[in-house]
Amino acid sequence: MIFRDTSRITELEEDLRRTAADNAAMRARLEGDLNDLIEKLKKAEDDIERLKQRRRCVIL
Repeated sequence: MIFRDTSRITELEEDLRRTAADNAAMRARLEGDLNDLIEKLKKAEDDIERLKQRRRCVIL
């Protein structure tokens, strides 16, 4: 009975380690995706500002 419990604990520890590794990998991917989106947003904001400046020049 003790061996079975110990074996189950070991199995659960391995599952926990795999889950932690999966979570870390997912977090890294999500952080990368978030950084990409932030860069795209900054570029879009810069593009909008350039268009506003160009529009001001045309109006003048």
